[in-house]
Amino acid sequence: MAGKNPKSEERIIGKRAANTLNFAIKSMISSSYVETSKSTGALLRMSQVKPRFKKDVLQRIVIEAPRHGFILNYGFNGTTKAGHTMRLKPTNHLNKAIERSKALETLATQLGELRADQITAEINF
Repeated sequence: MAGKNPKSEERIIGKRAANTLNFAIKSMISSSYVETSKSTGALLRMSQVKPRFKKDVLQRIVIEAPRHGFILNYGFNGTTKAGHTMRLKPTNHLNKAIERSKALETLATQLGELRADQITAEINF
């Protein structure tokens, strides 16, 4: 870790975790797990995962997707605008992609190690 900028390392770690999660979500959408014929193409093109930084510190990882992607993930039980009663079972494709990619666990361990190194470097024993 000597000689490297910790803030740039944190950016690299955040971007790597977002790319891993982005690939997992897109592969989950393109697989037969999400069974939508019309919306799969738009959902695949428009879904993305981005890291958000504030003063070069990772604040969060954001999943951006069209509205119907979240409706498919969480399900729907109610009346549509046209007055039809509809029930969609949740696919949980976002949750499964997060679990299968293990991107958050990797992110937590790498950020924990990096920030622990920063703290020990700042403390003078």
